[in-house]
Amino acid sequence: MTKEIPSYAKINIGLRVVGRRPDGFHTLESVFQEISLSDRIGIARRERGVTIRCNWPQVPRDERNTCFRAYQVFREAFRLTEGIAIEIEKNIPLGAGLGGGSSNAAAVLKGLVQLYEIDLPVGQLLRLAARVGSDVPFFILGKTALVKGRGEVVIPCQFFTAYRVLLVYPNLPVNTAEVFKNFDIRLTHYKADIKFETFVKEVCSLSQFKAFFFNDLEKVVLARYPRLQVLKERLTEAGAEFVSMSGSGSTIYGLFEQGVELEVLGRELGEENQVFIAEPVHSNWGVAKR
Repeated sequence: MTKEIPSYAKINIGLRVVGRRPDGFHTLESVFQEISLSDRIGIARRERGVTIRCNWPQVPRDERNTCFRAYQVFREAFRLTEGIAIEIEKNIPLGAGLGGGSSNAAAVLKGLVQLYEIDLPVGQLLRLAARVGSDVPFFILGKTALVKGRGEVVIPCQFFTAYRVLLVYPNLPVNTAEVFKNFDIRLTHYKADIKFETFVKEVCSLSQFKAFFFNDLEKVVLARYPRLQVLKERLTEAGAEFVSMSGSGSTIYGLFEQGVELEVLGRELGEENQVFIAEPVHSNWGVAKR
């Protein structure tokens, strides 16, 4: 029996770097929004070992893959003796700031809960997800959430989602670790009391986004890749109400009013980039009791 689980991408609506931890990692605050761009994960039991198949040859098939790590964490927690076969149908670009790897890992965890019919409280599943990777807990809950810390603090929230998303990935994978290595927190100029958590409660229209949200990591990434600034300007000129880089890049996205026709613009930008048109995800693929 094979379990198939959708694995959605996310965009960061704002990303603040608010501090640096003693372990060297940065403390973040961001609004994560799942979007309809997705991979498909299939898992099935096998007698022993782990096999990973993927339609993209550049995706690792060993312990470097987050799906492999997710299975290892789950196997240790529940002392599984069987192996697993994982099939990944990729659509979310790699190194794009869209959370594809973390989403895939969360899908494996959710699929394993279903495959083994385990009555697992969501809190325990979130703790397992945090052991796999920083952003994996968000994808257990999905939809919209305020995310803090290294990504392990996930607070589901109600947020304005009446928009369409046009994503432009310029085929430039970005190494997140390198971005943070070159980030200087001293160059952030906002006051400590400015928090996205407050803004989330105030936003009631798409036009308000640009007044409230910003991505601190753009300073580093856009300086290294000026082409991304050009894409931001192109989306703004095309009528996007809010334009930002997602995560550590390199995807640039624009949020448009729901009635705006995006297909022609998508084809134009798609001549040199990968372009996706998506919607916010409102359904929650929950698999566990609270």
